[in-house]
Amino acid sequence: MDLILSAPGQVRAGGQATLGLPPSRHKGGLPAWRVGQVIGGRVLARISANSYLLVVEGQEVLARSAFSLEAGQFVVMEVQEFRDSRYMVRLLSPGPEQKEKGEEAMKSLPHQLGLKDTPVHRALIQAFIAQKLPLTAGRIKEAALMLGFLQARAGEVPSPEEIATVLHALKRELPPRPEVLQALHAFVNAEKEGRQGTMTRLVSFLFSASPVLEEFLTDAQGRSLWLQLKAAAKALVLRPHEGPAGVAEQLRSLLGAQLPRAEPSHGYEEGIGKGFEGRRYGEVSPPGRDLPTRLRQFIRHLDQYEATGEKPAFLASIKEEGHGLARQLWGQYLWQTGKGEGEAYLYFSLPVLLDGQILKWGELLIKKDRGSTVVIDPQDFTVTILLHTRHLGTLSLEIRVRKSEVTVQGKVEYAWVGRLLDSSWSTLEEALEGLGYRLHKATWAVCRVTSIFNPQGTPGSGTAPGVISVDVKV
Repeated sequence: MDLILSAPGQVRAGGQATLGLPPSRHKGGLPAWRVGQVIGGRVLARISANSYLLVVEGQEVLARSAFSLEAGQFVVMEVQEFRDSRYMVRLLSPGPEQKEKGEEAMKSLPHQLGLKDTPVHRALIQAFIAQKLPLTAGRIKEAALMLGFLQARAGEVPSPEEIATVLHALKRELPPRPEVLQALHAFVNAEKEGRQGTMTRLVSFLFSASPVLEEFLTDAQGRSLWLQLKAAAKALVLRPHEGPAGVAEQLRSLLGAQLPRAEPSHGYEEGIGKGFEGRRYGEVSPPGRDLPTRLRQFIRHLDQYEATGEKPAFLASIKEEGHGLARQLWGQYLWQTGKGEGEAYLYFSLPVLLDGQILKWGELLIKKDRGSTVVIDPQDFTVTILLHTRHLGTLSLEIRVRKSEVTVQGKVEYAWVGRLLDSSWSTLEEALEGLGYRLHKATWAVCRVTSIFNPQGTPGSGTAPGVISVDVKV
């Protein structure tokens, strides 16, 4: 499309603009925008003195303008008329130098969309714009309905976690059912807490409860169910003392356990997983398969012990923790599945056993840079890995693989850590060269390193060569 802004000198709210498809992009028809519809666009890059590349509701457009636009700038427009194969639109959002007018324009958007001006609608509109989602009244209403399943009091200003949950469900086209959204929300909340996370809590729970439960359980079925869960716990934690080969197999099992089998018949008894199909990521090792189902079966089995009156506080604690963990794990399965654009990346938590303690060693995020419709391409993907270490602090690496070229950007808490890693970089370069990759010098930012779990957007990321081979298998 061609976007021509008539206002001289600057982007102004209330100005006029014209939209039209360029011949090279025209493939049989213009977008079906109607008069009065509100659309949003973001500036991607400057092409020439008066031309810019934008994306408007998922389509690339050309912008011809007598004034300056900034890369990353978002403009919201209302369609005025369609003329000469172009749309005339009115700008509702201003440039960055007119913040106060921009806030007024944002307040008018609910009315422009035919919606009531409520805290929920305002929050959702801002989130849709930030996420570059199509801004329509129908989608906002759908998101508001989904928020109602999560909020204790409907109509309140939603939390960032509630917004993240709803937007993720919309992007992945998950069924808008209460049990689905509540499980997804439980996972988002658990991961946003920081150092623990769902998988670390699950493994720690299974290890710590084992001695008491083995003494407490008296029936064969209960002991069998618990032994299965205990075996799963051993398969879901990294044990560095067992050497590289052992850790590689443990990592494969751990990552596989955090991917859903994505069969409609595998879901919560309340209905999670029924009625929609996700993506099958491959077979998962037996110890890590169907963890939420096994955990819930065991928790239900404990009901028969309540009649005995033995250890009532212990039983209540085990059941409450088990129910919560099962819900969070189902939430992670839902986070990884679906068929929308959000499926372009996968997130994993990495528990580790050190000195008899279960700790969260780090996080792994794999981004399929060619989109969600393809499997992970070993020559075109990005991985981010975050690690908590005893002596180097917390650090993260983002590694981008483009054919044979490998680039690395890192974050460290101390400058000397970056220098230390640079001193051993040549060894890593030689190792990757033997695998057919050319590793470039890394760049390090010294800053506070936080979680790479970012449910507000689609993260971009990268990792170490030992992890790459495992990613591809999974």
